[in-house]
Amino acid sequence: MKSVPVQEASRIRVHVMELPDAATVNARLWEQYQVVRDDPGLQRSHYFAGRYENLYIPVQRLPALAGVLEVARQGAEQYLGRPVPGL
Repeated sequence: MKSVPVQEASRIRVHVMELPDAATVNARLWEQYQVVRDDPGLQRSHYFAGRYENLYIPVQRLPALAGVLEVARQGAEQYLGRPVPGL
């Protein structure tokens, strides 16, 4: 994980978090999504032009997401300057 402070203008802080193995993670997420996307038991919302705008997949169904969520939690801790255990 690498945190890069991008810019600080007045009171706005921007940080960019990088996931070193993003290409691999994205490929795994895509594969896992393809397996579950047509599951009729998934919650869907906002049906427009023949498709649902939102598909709610439980995090347990996308195990490759765990590393992404951990980097997001670490970024939140850096940004807030305090632990964020429940994220």
